[in-house]
Amino acid sequence: MAKGIIDPKLAEALRANPNVERVTPRTVVFKPSFINRALDQYLLGGKPRIEIFREAGIDVEAVGRERLAMAFGNWLTKVKRGQPLGRPPGRNPDPCVGEAEALRKENQRLLAIVELYRQLARLDRRHQPQKQPPEDTKP
Repeated sequence: MAKGIIDPKLAEALRANPNVERVTPRTVVFKPSFINRALDQYLLGGKPRIEIFREAGIDVEAVGRERLAMAFGNWLTKVKRGQPLGRPPGRNPDPCVGEAEALRKENQRLLAIVELYRQLARLDRRHQPQKQPPEDTKP
């Protein structure tokens, strides 16, 4: 693992683990059920952190002791502060939802611009000078 990058073979092995929610090249996201169980085992049972990961089928050496220790530390900090485990509030779990919302807003903005141009065109037509028939063409 170079510079914190998880190699593809390890990523596939982690994705197959029932305790892992998703894996990116730099992060491993564990399921909330595993996080709660791990914290209970650590806080109530006094079980070592590394042992908890090993029993869950996580290759501690391949993933990295530091990465797992930091993850566990983050979980403990959230518990101490009374924050919910998992995603921070306000973040969309699905990136497509955020993209779709951004596209809707862009569409509304463009529709407002089109409507403004229509109104300007109407005003422009309304304030055109009227063509008068020539006066020298009397019968």
